[in-house]
Amino acid sequence: MNNELLKSDIAEICGAFNFSCFKNKTVLITGAGQLPGYYLACAFLINNDKYFAGTKIIAVDSDEKIFELYAKLTSREDIEFVVSSDYSYLGAETVDFIIHTQPFSTLSFIPALTNLMKFAEKTGAVTVLNVYDDVYGDVFNGSDKITESDLGYIDIASSADFNKQSQRMALSLAMKLFADKGLDIRLSVSCLIYGAMGFGEGKKYTDLFSNAVQKHNLIVDQSDNMPSSCIYVTDFAVALLTVLTKGKPGELYNIASGFTTTTPEIAEACVGVFKNTFKVVFKGKERPLSPISPNLKILDAEKLNALGFKARVGVRDGVRRSTEIVRELRGGE
Repeated sequence: MNNELLKSDIAEICGAFNFSCFKNKTVLITGAGQLPGYYLACAFLINNDKYFAGTKIIAVDSDEKIFELYAKLTSREDIEFVVSSDYSYLGAETVDFIIHTQPFSTLSFIPALTNLMKFAEKTGAVTVLNVYDDVYGDVFNGSDKITESDLGYIDIASSADFNKQSQRMALSLAMKLFADKGLDIRLSVSCLIYGAMGFGEGKKYTDLFSNAVQKHNLIVDQSDNMPSSCIYVTDFAVALLTVLTKGKPGELYNIASGFTTTTPEIAEACVGVFKNTFKVVFKGKERPLSPISPNLKILDAEKLNALGFKARVGVRDGVRRSTEIVRELRGGE
């Protein structure tokens, strides 16, 4: 990891969370080639270097680009890499913890879910399975937030809603295995995760950050004006580790920072970082919020906060970090 700003950013996870429970343990992380999984895997490696923790990481992803991403880190003895889209082989007989971050939409969904759950049962690993907020579907509860008990409309005949269906199925199967076989699993639903790197769940804002670094005007569709929960990737990592180690088995936790944003706000924050050397150019029309519209994607995170989690990174700070890391990755443009 040659990028110093990126390394420093990831190292903050180690300062915000006590990794002592992972000492000399084996942790399997899915989606390790994507933004949240990469930050988590590297945080464990940094913690090993700093405290001689002896944690073994099994980094799993469906894309072989994971080797290019980790570069020199692939030669380390405390991390093993597995490329699999269906989790038919996960590389270890003994695993103490499983952290699932990879979106089911990027996997061979049915076999991947089945194999992952069988592996969790076989190893007895303490597991957290994370899905994303579209699992709730279109919620019409009349509230200003979506809680863990809400369940919205999903069009089961629509291929566009397949990802929502697959995530809901994953939660249902995990809960069934917890009830029937005592699977030691916690479940989480994350809001939008953002950060500097151009892969995984952080990709919604990747073009904005990249264009800002190049000082190009930022083209923003005004229809993307609905506020939604967001969380910076370091806060997400701490939140997910908190659910894994402090959450109650069989419980579902929303992961959100308490901050909300819109794409136009993110773009304006990028302009602020670079002191108005470019501007935001709006296209289209704003989408009106109708009384019969579904809830905004704002997650209620009271259950997570009760575990002791508190977000540290606000939206403007997260945008500043993201653009500065992108700039260093691009050679200081």
